Amino acid sequence: MATRDPITFTSDKRLRIVAVLGRTGAGKTSFYNLMTGEREALGDHINSKTQVCVQKKSSDNRFRYIDTIGFKDTQRENESHLKIVEYFTAFKDGLDVIFYVTSWQCFTSDDRNIFDDTFRTILTSKALANTCLLLTNCSNLDLKTVNQRGHTERQELVRKLHTNTHYGCVLNKIDDRVVFVDIEQNENAGTRRITSNEVTLNFLHDFKCEHFSNDNITAAARLINDVETFKAKVSQLTTDNEKLRTQLASKVQEFKAVTAEYYEMKNSYKNEMKQNEEAHKTNVENMISTQNELIKEKDLIEEEVALLQQDLANGPLYKVLSWVPVINIATKICDLIIEDTISARFDKILKKKNKRD
Repeated sequence: MATRDPITFTSDKRLRIVAVLGRTGAGKTSFYNLMTGEREALGDHINSKTQVCVQKKSSDNRFRYIDTIGFKDTQRENESHLKIVEYFTAFKDGLDVIFYVTSWQCFTSDDRNIFDDTFRTILTSKALANTCLLLTNCSNLDLKTVNQRGHTERQELVRKLHTNTHYGCVLNKIDDRVVFVDIEQNENAGTRRITSNEVTLNFLHDFKCEHFSNDNITAAARLINDVETFKAKVSQLTTDNEKLRTQLASKVQEFKAVTAEYYEMKNSYKNEMKQNEEAHKTNVENMISTQNELIKEKDLIEEEVALLQQDLANGPLYKVLSWVPVINIATKICDLIIEDTISARFDKILKKKNKRD
């Protein structure tokens, strides 16, 4: 399946805008491929292959065909209306023709409810004037005859459609506008596909209607644009917020690391101070103990000295020793006397010698 980006709508007044709507499996994409020559992948009656709205100009540059997501797609039932709303609200210039596609003789009450819901909630009833019912897989009909305006066979076929309550309700709203085509893709359907293309182009050529536009759609387009801008800002804020959260987490981790280091240093300092206090206390205690021991030793020595002094004072040795200073003085006096005597004699000898000379 070829993937397509969602279409970007641009104003082109030369083109008539043809939108293809309908239920999943009704043949929207097959009809779109028939009119544009594209080969978009086809779904089935349960799952749609058209996941985004796509567009292409016709070869004669007269029309722009737009294929849309199918309603009641089991894979995206909750999203299909939202996707269509996004498409129409994004297209500010409106529409010219709306083909509501359904399979021949397979229009049920559910299909009718989808049709009514589409025009009530998305397009508004004003768009009914631009709408045509397109019945696919009409393999048993003469396509040229049943698509010829005023032909009795067409009139009879439309009358029979009105006998079906659901067909009749829709046809009454769109003034019996209906195109019958056969879009089967098999070897024997080539001619009928060509005929289907021709009768569709004939209808588009003959169908004259005012260009459909809706102020609500235009306003919704601006609103969606504002919403997209808001989403972009929210996304940017979310990104910035994530960056800030990352930075905050980093700073918190850094703060935790610094705090842990601070408390580790604080505890280490406390432990060291405690150890120093204990060591200082031990040293003081040791010094006090040493001081006490010295004091005791000093007291003992003083006691021993006192006893010795007492013993000396009472013993004979003390009496002898008490004369020692007197003897020392007497000895020094004797030495002085002898020294003076020797000096005097030496002077006499010198004098006698000098006289002889």
